[in-house]
Amino acid sequence: MQSVTAAARAAGLCVAALAAFGGAAQAQPTVIAAAPGGLLAAVVPVLWAYDGWIDVTSIAGEVRDPGRTLPRALVVGTAGVAALYLLVVAGYHRALGTAALAASTAPGNALGAHLAGTAGMRAMAALVTLSAFGGCVIGMLTGARVIAAMGADGAFAPSLARVGPAGTPDRAIAVTAALALAYALSPHVGRLAEVFVVGAWPFYALGALATIVLRVREPALPRPYRVPGYPWTVLGFLAATLLMLASFARSDPGLVAASLGVVALGAPVYAIARRRAR
Repeated sequence: MQSVTAAARAAGLCVAALAAFGGAAQAQPTVIAAAPGGLLAAVVPVLWAYDGWIDVTSIAGEVRDPGRTLPRALVVGTAGVAALYLLVVAGYHRALGTAALAASTAPGNALGAHLAGTAGMRAMAALVTLSAFGGCVIGMLTGARVIAAMGADGAFAPSLARVGPAGTPDRAIAVTAALALAYALSPHVGRLAEVFVVGAWPFYALGALATIVLRVREPALPRPYRVPGYPWTVLGFLAATLLMLASFARSDPGLVAASLGVVALGAPVYAIARRRAR
């Protein structure tokens, strides 16, 4: 199912972008002044489009030859998404113009209407729906594996590690679905991508930092894959993450507080679970 939905939405985005290039071009791009750090803050919602790079690592235990397969999947997948993203953005700018994009609250509808009127708007709505469905499938597949691993490690309720008759972590999937519904009912539902990125990227940064820590603590540990350019690539990732989150916190402190507040709620839940496990 994931392969079919991924191929369908990639094809749909290519068609939309190529159709945008096929029509008449708008005037030259308008220069729009940005606040200091605005570019870094704008990266936050964009990063949601790339989040599959980390999701694939959640199913490493179910991948054949992960030391070889995962690096290839990460490089090829991220490069593919980058190429598709830039193609679509360039198509938007060519068809609508920078000023119209800046003023639009629904650029997908605007592009669809520009290309094919009402039919175009419906086609773009269908593409958005398909993309949202595919994103949900990814979240259910990978997010549930993280929760199941927490149960298996004793970091949370051990029962969440149970594998059902279908070979899937059914209880972890149920918890994942419940959390997703809770987020869907939140006042920030229209900005869940930003809420997620702000809450998740500090942990991505900690994961990168763990590369350095483990190299120091366990230098002789066999490593099927070594980070190219270590330690500079790791330090660069850490610096970029900190700058991006700091810029976004400056531009929208309320949303950052809400996202990190939800993350902070995990501390007492974790403490209670550990006490019960003991």
